[in-house]
Amino acid sequence: MYIGHKIRELRSEKGISQKDLSDILDISQSTYNKLENGEMDFRSEQLMVLSEYFKKPVGEFFGEKGNVYIQNNDNNSNVGQIHHNTDEKMNHRIANTLKTQQEQIQLFFEQNSKLQNDLISMLNKLIPK
Repeated sequence: MYIGHKIRELRSEKGISQKDLSDILDISQSTYNKLENGEMDFRSEQLMVLSEYFKKPVGEFFGEKGNVYIQNNDNNSNVGQIHHNTDEKMNHRIANTLKTQQEQIQLFFEQNSKLQNDLISMLNKLIPK
């Protein structure tokens, strides 16, 4: 089960249209249709908006393949191993999304640092010595 399929289920349960969700996400209905059908990937910001709208944790959108579950090593043991049942394609998408977000954050801090230095320089020029 892919993310769009799970969101389609939630949308159907709530009785809302693709147009309704496309308006909430501020995207076209055709783009939303591609997201829901797995032709495009949801951005993390979109998943956060949908999480708030449906009152569900983002992890629930990943369906069965995204769930983390505990499997005991034997029947008498309370200690288990954690298995992440995600496929390689999903892992690759998540890694790419995280890398992109990390790059965006780094760029933000670099730009912020430059702006801060420019502001200090301007203030130093304005303050009489």
